[in-house]
Order: sequence, then structure tokens, then C-alpha cells
Amino acid sequence: MKAARFSLAALLLWMAMIAVGCQALVSHTPLWSYLTVTLVVGFFGIALLAALVTTGASRGCLLGAAVAGGGYLLLTLYPSFGQVGGRLLTTRVLMMFWSQLGEKPPQPAPSAAGWSGSAYSFGEGEDGDYEMVMNTGYLSVLAQPNQTYFTSLQRFLCIGQCVWAILLAFPAGLFCGWLYERRMRRERRAKKQLASESSAA
Repeated sequence: MKAARFSLAALLLWMAMIAVGCQALVSHTPLWSYLTVTLVVGFFGIALLAALVTTGASRGCLLGAAVAGGGYLLLTLYPSFGQVGGRLLTTRVLMMFWSQLGEKPPQPAPSAAGWSGSAYSFGEGEDGDYEMVMNTGYLSVLAQPNQTYFTSLQRFLCIGQCVWAILLAFPAGLFCGWLYERRMRRERRAKKQLASESSAA
């Protein structure tokens, strides 16, 4: 019963966070971007700290959620992993949603100097937009003529990846809790079998 209550409370919290994240994704204003990142990072930080002081299946759930969600955020938001994050199906889904919002992309330019000093083109379509964002970082302000479009896309992707992290964290936590319970059941069965064999001997 305790595990059921825990799962129900976690499910309600998960649904509430996704609802807030979806609203933030549609608006993708600077305030929503900062608020979403702060809440999601704080949530995974608290989950990790709670995993250190709890035991049993609860620890497995919290640790699984923190590792899965935090790892996904690191993979998608950290610039060094930009090439990997851009090839995830979750990122492709976000770019599909972005294309339906109606914001107009800038005209393709031959080349532009990035902050790193390297030259790159804006590119065309979703791939070019994502490459442009990852070359400058999600949270940087672009010193480009079409700054508004790309900063809006940055906020959208940042919020969207946070929503995906929350989506993945809950099932990952439940899976880790289930693995822990299965291991404990196997250990109990092994102990009972050993005790019965010892009594028979």
C-alpha cells in the first residue's frame, strides 16, 4: 500500500510538471525558460539528494529518475554533446513542433562568424536551425541580425528538452524500483531455499 501511495503521488507530480512544461513550451518566453530550467534541475538535484538518505525501492526510484533525467539534460543541453543530442528522436520531435508554430526563419546566409571564431552557415530547414543553436549554446544571446528568431528557438528547445527529461525520469524511476524489488524477491527465495535445505539436512 505504501508503494502504491508513493507511485500515485509521483504520478500526480509528474503529470503536473508535464502540464506546466507544455504551457512553457507553447509560450517559450524568457521567464518560462528560466523558470522551467530552474525547476527541473532543482527537481533532479533534490531527487539525487533524497536517494542518498533513503533505502529500498524508494531509493531505486529516486536514483533512476535523477540519473535518467539528469543524464538526458546533460546529453542534450551541454554544447559538447550537441552532435549527439541533435540526432536523438526526441530532438527531431521538438523541431517538428517548432516548425508548426509559424515563426519565420531567417534567409540563408553564405556564412557568419560565430563566437568561437569558426565560420558556419545558417543552413536551411530544421537541421540548419538546430546546428546554429548548438554552435552558440542554448542560453547564449546571438550577435546576429536575425537574433530574435534564434533566441526564441533556443528557449523553445531548452524548455522542450526539460520536458523530455521529466517524461523519461518517471518511467526510469519506476523501472529501477521494479528491478530492486525483483532482486529482493530473488534473495528472499534463495534464503528460504537455503533454510529449507539446511533443515532437511
